[in-house]
Amino acid sequence: MQKYLLIWVITPWLQGCVVDSESESLDSYFENKKYVQEQFNSSELDLSFPTNTQGLSWSELAFADRCEWFELERIVDGDTIIVINNDERIRVRMIGIDTPESKKAGTPIEAYSLAATDALEELLEEKNTLCLVEDRVGDKYDTYGRKLSYVFTETGRDINALMIETGWAEAYTRFPMERADEFEALEAVARQTNLGRWE
Repeated sequence: MQKYLLIWVITPWLQGCVVDSESESLDSYFENKKYVQEQFNSSELDLSFPTNTQGLSWSELAFADRCEWFELERIVDGDTIIVINNDERIRVRMIGIDTPESKKAGTPIEAYSLAATDALEELLEEKNTLCLVEDRVGDKYDTYGRKLSYVFTETGRDINALMIETGWAEAYTRFPMERADEFEALEAVARQTNLGRWE
């Protein structure tokens, strides 16, 4: 009898704990949502409550839903390209990555800069049409007026990530961006395995 009485007393308490836990989780989520909106003051942020994405990665979701399509005109260096849209030439800085300088005025050519450019050319070889995706957290343009974007090929190859993953670019996460943690993790692996410039 005491056993059943104990269960009868504890069960509502446990149910209350679950409800409180879920409630706290929701409260925490919506507090975070408000904070991010205030920090970045952006109506473009997708801050709806998380739903089932069937295990898709950030790049798969972005490629499926957020592409702007452009024609590739030429590659400037390992992290900069020029694209065309309706006869407008747009200089694009690949967000979240940085490669050694090869074209900066007054700066000597840095080690691995030409190799990084070659790596980007190989990744974009014969890829005339590119998908550009803006970061929803970071700036849209840099201080030089270049469009900041993630670059994908028509088949969905994630070029920014691949440049870091193969060791030819380092993660550039000085400013807020959606993929900072992901890119830093990719760089750490490339360094540990001595890939590209980290050999």
